[in-house]
Amino acid sequence: MVGRKGEKRPSFIKSSEALRYVTDALRQIPSEARARLEGPVRVTLRIFYRTERPDLDESLILDVLQDRWERVGGGRALARPGVYRNDRQVREKHVYHGIDRANPRAEVEVEPIGAKLGIEVPSAKEEERRRGQQPDEAAPPSPRPPV
Repeated sequence: MVGRKGEKRPSFIKSSEALRYVTDALRQIPSEARARLEGPVRVTLRIFYRTERPDLDESLILDVLQDRWERVGGGRALARPGVYRNDRQVREKHVYHGIDRANPRAEVEVEPIGAKLGIEVPSAKEEERRRGQQPDEAAPPSPRPPV
């Protein structure tokens, strides 16, 4: 963990192997799955490793599924929409590990759970207004296909 120059909060540096995984994983998420879900979500991960010595942490997968932002001038802009907006939306997670020497992989299911739990969830725009920010207009809402 290190602090970036000029920033007050610490940052985590990913290993080169983790960065390579992120790049590969981002390419494999279909555009129709990038629904930018709002509110609480349930994530089910089935991770199949090549060996009994797992080297992939599920938090990296959760990170890959969220919106990607880039710095632009004094603000930020949406660089790539995610399956959900932020990994803090994950309220329920099920992680299963297996071994598949021939085809190591991660299978991911994401579904909204707010209505099922009886939780009233404000939209991202309502939440941003409440915090005094301008709503993000970078990407229009899209239909929510099964992920």
